[in-house]
Amino acid sequence: MKHYVDMAGEEMVVEILGSVESRRVRVGDEDWPLAYDDVDGLGQLRITLGHAVFAASIEGERGRYSVDIAGHVFHCQVEDERERAARAISGGSRETADQVVAAIPGIVVGVLVGAGDEVLEGQPLLVVEAMKMQNEVTSPRDGTVEALDVSEGDTVAAGDCLVRFAN
Repeated sequence: MKHYVDMAGEEMVVEILGSVESRRVRVGDEDWPLAYDDVDGLGQLRITLGHAVFAASIEGERGRYSVDIAGHVFHCQVEDERERAARAISGGSRETADQVVAAIPGIVVGVLVGAGDEVLEGQPLLVVEAMKMQNEVTSPRDGTVEALDVSEGDTVAAGDCLVRFAN
């Protein structure tokens, strides 16, 4: 899967390829052998890229991360191709989306907020079941829910508007 990484306003396309035994990373047009080990389960990684070995510390969530490699801190935003497609369909930007759209088809199995509710970025809004898995749909920003375009039990297609925010 492709990931779009924005660091200091410069976007790179990063793709992890292969299997665990023969993993590679492609950045732009270049491929390198890649291996990584989770050192402590808390964001500390040992990364082998080609013949170079790095210790990295990664902190953050919801697509915003700080990566520390040998005392050099890189701040980045990461968006995978599914998130990018959903954002493109909604016409919203990452930070100011006025609506939340379904990334994949599914069935709404839980509605956790209502019109008029104040929500925080990352707060669960709905639960959508897709491919026998329940997925929390979270708020892309702080704001007020203007309307819910779906109810529990509704079937949704990719790109359908689920929640609209007041401006």
